[in-house]
Amino acid sequence: MEILQFDHPEYLLFAIVVGIAAVAASLVWFRRRMAILRFFGNNSGRIYGRKRIVSFLALFCLIPAGGVVVLSGPYYAAQKEQDVFEPLLIVIAQDISKSMLAPISANGGKSGAGLHDEMPCVPTRLQVAGKEVLHFVEKLEEQQRDKVGLVVFARFAYPAIPVPTGDYLLFKRRFVKETLLENVLTMAEGSNHWAGVERALHVFEGSTPYRKLVIIVTDGDPEAPPDILAKSRDEALAAVKMTAGVRIYTVGIGEPGTVLPVPLVWQKNGCPDPDGGFMKQGPGTDRNALLLTETNPEMLQNFSNVLGGTYVHASRGTDLAHALKEIVSRERVKTGVMHETVLVDLGEPLLLVLLGMLGLLVLLKRP
Repeated sequence: MEILQFDHPEYLLFAIVVGIAAVAASLVWFRRRMAILRFFGNNSGRIYGRKRIVSFLALFCLIPAGGVVVLSGPYYAAQKEQDVFEPLLIVIAQDISKSMLAPISANGGKSGAGLHDEMPCVPTRLQVAGKEVLHFVEKLEEQQRDKVGLVVFARFAYPAIPVPTGDYLLFKRRFVKETLLENVLTMAEGSNHWAGVERALHVFEGSTPYRKLVIIVTDGDPEAPPDILAKSRDEALAAVKMTAGVRIYTVGIGEPGTVLPVPLVWQKNGCPDPDGGFMKQGPGTDRNALLLTETNPEMLQNFSNVLGGTYVHASRGTDLAHALKEIVSRERVKTGVMHETVLVDLGEPLLLVLLGMLGLLVLLKRP
């Protein structure tokens, strides 16, 4: 229901007085003009015709009265229904292994949308993922409803934000710090997704009984020394059994089936040095071989199936943004409806109408 109200209703009396005064002045002017016409005959003045005169005088009366109405502060109060949803507890498990420094695609992402417009060079998988995760958190911040935690992983994992928090500024600052190039370059080689899951589930310890989500953002399948992977796998699966009601989503980022090298030397502007070469394999059977990385959706799908989770692939930044939005929309639980009173100011649109009428008044006054 919409109710018209005023901030200063006492001013409305002046609108009536001003309107009556303007009508009286118009009648006096009109009678005087008619008398002049009867005495001198046809008037060659600047305003012609009865309709034009009546229109001019009507605007002359309405404009001052409308101005007083604007000063009275008109607005209407509308009742708005808004769905109420249960808060979500979300932990982002971000892959910061060196393979995330590979280009987002073979063609540099030129055909993709949603990449950072100011980047002077080909964006990496980590840059694209970082941008969209931050944009996703900004959307959560607008609603001020959910809480987020952060885990980062390479060969090992650690919680950057160990408890779900509603401090979104803290999350964004911490996320940017953890995904800095210098931090990624110092991490031990490997991508231990199992450790990321296990650490993410520990973030929920002691949390309220809301719906819990783990979102793993990565570019490839688990890769680390076999003994470390086996141990982390057992710990992750045990943690999944111990944590009830957790939904796990794996979001793969990168162009599937495309083998790409990882730049070795980076410039200060965040771009790879074209003369710096590429990273090579560390200790192992392929030591000193060129480090090549490939996004493998099939292996990530298998990884997600073992966890009892859901896999979504995002080749580009827009795909990742859409995937994160769809995950949250899917997991929302409606708990009721809230009725909210919304106040809509009518002063500004009414003032624009009066300005238009004033312009029309000037046109009617011209010959």
